[in-house]
Amino acid sequence: MALRFSLIALISMAAVTCTNFDDHQFKVEKNEESLNEINFSVFLIGSDDIRCIGIIKYKDVTLHQFKIDSYNFEKPLEFLINYSEYPIIARDLAIDFVLNRKPYLEILIQNKEKEFYRSAHITLDPKVPPIMTGIELIDKEIIRRFPMGFRDEVYEIESYLLNFNLNPNSYITEKIATVSLLIKNNSKILPTTILVDAKIPIYKGKKELNISVLCDSVSLNPHLVLYPSPNNRYYDGPNLYKITKAHYTENNKEVTSIKLTGDKYLLERNFTVDSLIGEYDLYLILSENRKDYFYYDLGSVIFDNVAPEFNKWIIGGYYFWGNELFEGKVYLDYSIPFSKNPYEVIFSGMVYGDVKDITIDGMRINVMKNSNLLFIKTIYIENGYKDVKIKVTDAAGNLKNYILPLVVSN
Repeated sequence: MALRFSLIALISMAAVTCTNFDDHQFKVEKNEESLNEINFSVFLIGSDDIRCIGIIKYKDVTLHQFKIDSYNFEKPLEFLINYSEYPIIARDLAIDFVLNRKPYLEILIQNKEKEFYRSAHITLDPKVPPIMTGIELIDKEIIRRFPMGFRDEVYEIESYLLNFNLNPNSYITEKIATVSLLIKNNSKILPTTILVDAKIPIYKGKKELNISVLCDSVSLNPHLVLYPSPNNRYYDGPNLYKITKAHYTENNKEVTSIKLTGDKYLLERNFTVDSLIGEYDLYLILSENRKDYFYYDLGSVIFDNVAPEFNKWIIGGYYFWGNELFEGKVYLDYSIPFSKNPYEVIFSGMVYGDVKDITIDGMRINVMKNSNLLFIKTIYIENGYKDVKIKVTDAAGNLKNYILPLVVSN
């Protein structure tokens, strides 16, 4: 009789457990979404305490694993999925986004005993930034950049579209490749690189720079901007977003002219550059509804209006962190081994970056980039002291005068 009672009790408990499982509600709510990431919350609501293991998937790729407990009230478990952390899915996501396939993330949970199982979907529907195809920089005054990995992306996407009998026209392929690169790099600026054999143009004393770009549409309010490269240490003005926002929201006099040329549009802008120093990037900015901005980094140019620096050399205390394309630095020290006038002064030091020659007390010395200096100069030193005039010149002709004090130690 006791055994029968225990068996009936166990069966009753199992029935109650199953009933409680049925009462549990599993739901997912989207909080925020962009092209690069999605933030959402997961809820497991029920009276009994249940601990589950969960996974978040996009197609066959598991993006995240987690644990979740049930509560008798709404207690959200929040997630932020950044797609750039999973470059393997970037191409498929880009195709789904551009072709409006309504992709989704699948969220699955299950308890340890595998008695309780739930699943939910969250649709991915981000706002794809404005994309333009057929961009061509036609000026020789600035070096053209090319998207990193763009050719590989295009090849993979063309093959994918053909395999699924989808038309791989150039517009769709370029757009998908661009979105894929943006997802991988978590950016609104299309990442680019300069060709290996290309040289960035360097200008000295240039007053104006006229830029012309061909593109296939002007519906996205295109605008050209020169903005300092990330390593430009001479700029302390507003950031690129502020400049962009001011152009599209205020009555900005700096405009990009637009002309129809055949089946393309010619964008032109004349930049005043006489006060610019260092490396600058040329951006083609697009705007949808004048508030969602997107940037193509088209190329680079250097304005070399800065002379090389000079410092007294302290052994072991020299360094150079500048851009060798237009910045330079000279370190120089001296020794006077014999105490008689005129003195045979031994100079030694280092040259870094963009330095063409050094003139010391009227004697010109040709130098090589990133090389050691060692030479002897005969100098008259009266009363044990003399200020030696040093002139340092770079390849663009920028020069600056310095003083190196010589002291004779008796």
